[in-house]
Amino acid sequence: MVIAAASDRPVQVTRAVALLVISLVLGLLAWPGIIKSSPPAVTMPSWFFPVIAFWSFGLPALLTFLIFRGHNWARIFMLVLFAQGVLLSLWQLPELLAGSRVRLAVEGACTLLCAVALYLLFTAPSSSWFRRS
Repeated sequence: MVIAAASDRPVQVTRAVALLVISLVLGLLAWPGIIKSSPPAVTMPSWFFPVIAFWSFGLPALLTFLIFRGHNWARIFMLVLFAQGVLLSLWQLPELLAGSRVRLAVEGACTLLCAVALYLLFTAPSSSWFRRS
């Protein structure tokens, strides 16, 4: 079990986790508006939105916690999820541009925050710390 001591955690990791938490909070605050502006299709099963909510917030929150604790696989998995999200956003870009400017701004801000956080998590001091812990 990997539990990294806070005393040797690089400042880059602490800042990255803070950015990931801010992104999650911003996304959570925007979630009701996003759901309201795009009602589910009649054919969507009842379990669809809880699964999407977990995938969008629960899993990243868990990974953020595990990154803070020093789990190297969690930062790699977060990078994979981020790349998947960016590709999905590019596919949905025409819809995003045609929709609410607030939603576009929130999604853009969350993407930027996560990109900077991931950059910080893969800098030399962070990478060394994750390999050690």
